[in-house]
Amino acid sequence: MRIRKAVESDIHDIRRIHQAAIRQVCSFDYPANVIAAWLSGNSDERYLQSINEASFWMVEERASLGFGCVRIEQSKLDALFLAPEARGKGIAAVLLHHLEQVAVGAGIDVLCLDSSLSAKTFYAKHGYCVCGGKASIQLASGVDLASIPMSKRVVPKEPLNKSILDLSEGAESGAGPDSATSDQTPACSMRDKPSMAWGRSELVQTFPSNSLKPKPLRGSA
Repeated sequence: MRIRKAVESDIHDIRRIHQAAIRQVCSFDYPANVIAAWLSGNSDERYLQSINEASFWMVEERASLGFGCVRIEQSKLDALFLAPEARGKGIAAVLLHHLEQVAVGAGIDVLCLDSSLSAKTFYAKHGYCVCGGKASIQLASGVDLASIPMSKRVVPKEPLNKSILDLSEGAESGAGPDSATSDQTPACSMRDKPSMAWGRSELVQTFPSNSLKPKPLRGSA
């Protein structure tokens, strides 16, 4: 398995993964009209713009399994989506760890995100704190998507270890682990409304396929 920068030719896989995650995972937590609006607002042009402007990454093993991106100047994890068939194998945890390392490498101390309702448990188990109550993101169609502002004081770079791969059962899609520890100070007060900009990095990480131990899926995300 490897993680690499996304390129224009990945748009087909990005759209496939994104739409499948919304339909098969997020549909348990959002009404049908919101799901329809969410799907309709995802055009190839928007994906290409994100690839060109974002620190945008693909995770793959023979086929594309998921994607994620970080907005560096916003100190924000903007997306993390996994193909439904790839869930429950620790892949989302590996991708999240990589995105956090990208943020740390860019000098970010606190990483913020707007979690989907489906992914709150996943992020919380990776040490993210809820910053206040529920909020919403306005989709391209004008429909509001309920979200949960969260943040984490990201740790310095460290080697990937078994605890990162030891995913407990729960959500792995949506935006989209280790439990929070006492030295992970909640960073909610540091959340802000930053300007739009994207970071760039050329890191590629590879992982042996046998390092990921599949775990049984449980319920909806």
